[in-house]
Amino acid sequence: MVKCQRQELLGDEIRKHLESGKQVSRLALIFDDHVSFVLGEDLVVRKLKFLDGAVDELENTERDSLNAELDARFALMSAELSRLFIALEAALKLSKPSRPEDWR
Repeated sequence: MVKCQRQELLGDEIRKHLESGKQVSRLALIFDDHVSFVLGEDLVVRKLKFLDGAVDELENTERDSLNAELDARFALMSAELSRLFIALEAALKLSKPSRPEDWR
């Protein structure tokens, strides 16, 4: 078992660990300076956090009311999660279930 923190994923040290048969069980990542999360070996996203890069976009919008601000935050977070899951789907070569009842 090896615990690596703040390591370059494409570096020689990580490559050698993987070549020797070690497997990743948890991987902390930052997506586009907007979202940080931990991806588990079960592909569950944990410890999701929206970073300043995502929240800064709200500073550039005018808000007339609390409801408008909440709507803007929800829309922003939904868009960021959508982008994240599209990127994860492509990076991990996942396919979507063909029927909605299989989405569970």
